[in-house]
Amino acid sequence: MKSTIALATLLFSLSATAGEQCPSSLPDHLPALPDGSVATEEAMFEAQAAYQDYVTTIERYLECYSLLISDATHNMLLDRAVFAAARYNDELKAYRAHQDLVAQN
Repeated sequence: MKSTIALATLLFSLSATAGEQCPSSLPDHLPALPDGSVATEEAMFEAQAAYQDYVTTIERYLECYSLLISDATHNMLLDRAVFAAARYNDELKAYRAHQDLVAQN
């Protein structure tokens, strides 16, 4: 009975995310990130897209496979996504600070 409920729950969770394709694997490394204090606007936009894709892939993986992975793995993947977003945001702050300095001169 317990396995039947677990299977039904698994099928429901997989069908709930069927509109979005479940990733078959996770990204193996962080995308390249320019130094925000010297980066161009184009480089920052490219990094934003790459980091958003990285985080979204991890989020979709967690949504699709949450019942199949351990709590420790779930937390590790969540930490990876948070770290990636924070890393990009730090460089974005540096980019904006540099743009403010340039605008003041």
